[in-house]
Amino acid sequence: MLPVKPARKTLTDILRSVFRKLLNRSASILDRVGVTPNMITIFGLIGTAAAAFLVYRGYLLAAAITAAAFAAMDAFDGSLARYQGVKGPFGAFLDSTIDRYGEGLLLMGVGLYFLENQKPAMILVAGAAILGSMLVSYTRARGEAVGYTVKCGIFTRVERAIVLILSLAAGYPEVGVGLVAVFANLTAIQRILAVVRQEKERSWEPE
Repeated sequence: MLPVKPARKTLTDILRSVFRKLLNRSASILDRVGVTPNMITIFGLIGTAAAAFLVYRGYLLAAAITAAAFAAMDAFDGSLARYQGVKGPFGAFLDSTIDRYGEGLLLMGVGLYFLENQKPAMILVAGAAILGSMLVSYTRARGEAVGYTVKCGIFTRVERAIVLILSLAAGYPEVGVGLVAVFANLTAIQRILAVVRQEKERSWEPE
């Protein structure tokens, strides 16, 4: 059997390592006041929906601040789950599913903003961004479900969130959505090619 190459650290991994102490301390406080990881997950979705509405109404800076605040909260549910010793697949399933909804809602808010401002071409770009973002997650989930290692890619959810939030804060959502549309789909293709490569390597393994 061919050796498996160690996966490169993603930006998410790096940020978790840098802020580990802060996350652990926050988890301790949240646990004392009776907060659960699933509460944080649901609350994060509500906040992201609010940010999407602000984008639609044209309050781009307020939307960026709101989205950034609730995106940062996403790190706390996993830390709190580890602190409380909560194990099991449901929490991970709920977190991943809600993340997809949140990202889709924010991009839909941007699409509605383009509609309100009569930018039909950008609505298509927003649609491509939603498609790419969903496929980045799906290719990993489906690939790992059938035994492949699919953690590669240049534009994971953290990168997409940072780019979109910064573009909203700067008042140029077209730039952020365009970058997400291009690089999210490239990331999905990277992951498809990673699975193809691993399948070829498997077929060459000696019996």
